[in-house]
Amino acid sequence: CFMPTTVNNYIAEWARGADQEAERLGYDLVRFENNFKQEEQDVQVQQQIASNAKPAFYIWWPTDNAGGLASLKALAETGVPVIQANQLPIPGYDELWVAYAGVDDKLNGRVSGEMMIEARDKLKAGGHEMHSPGGNCLVITFPVGYQAGADRVEAFKEAIGGTGIDVLDQQPAGFDETTGYNVGAQLITANRAKGIDLFYANNDALALGVIHALEEA
Repeated sequence: CFMPTTVNNYIAEWARGADQEAERLGYDLVRFENNFKQEEQDVQVQQQIASNAKPAFYIWWPTDNAGGLASLKALAETGVPVIQANQLPIPGYDELWVAYAGVDDKLNGRVSGEMMIEARDKLKAGGHEMHSPGGNCLVITFPVGYQAGADRVEAFKEAIGGTGIDVLDQQPAGFDETTGYNVGAQLITANRAKGIDLFYANNDALALGVIHALEEA
């Protein structure tokens, strides 16, 4: 299994579940973790293929979906079935994987956008005066290249399209509360004069950091 580091709490829980299910099914799941670096993951793939080992299957959780296509192709060419996990496969490369196991990040982003519209409307109904016709919004995302974040933001923006909500600024961060706080504080400082009404974060941990930054500001 090629995947990002289990230092991340979400990924650690995923790995724990994968280990338990593999054991239940009688498989020995070997994990190759990387620190959210596609080049590191690519080297791991090359080393695995060079070992001439033939596992029952590969699980492929890319750090950078597009950047990791060459490694995905190399794994598929070994003849070992590849299951892509947690980042929606890029359209047009269906022949490289046999199954996808994970969340639907586009659905996640779309629902977030719909909830943002509801939150905006409740604010307006409660007497909050927006700083633009539909409200000014800031966005904080997963790191650049991490497909889950890109899919969520794309669907989020599609959902709020035509509602008047204005995305003032968007910045990549990480996955945790600390980076959410640090990047959130920077976004708040840079856009405070324009007026901030709404804030969208790619996950709960980033949102918690943003909340602390907003409270301090």
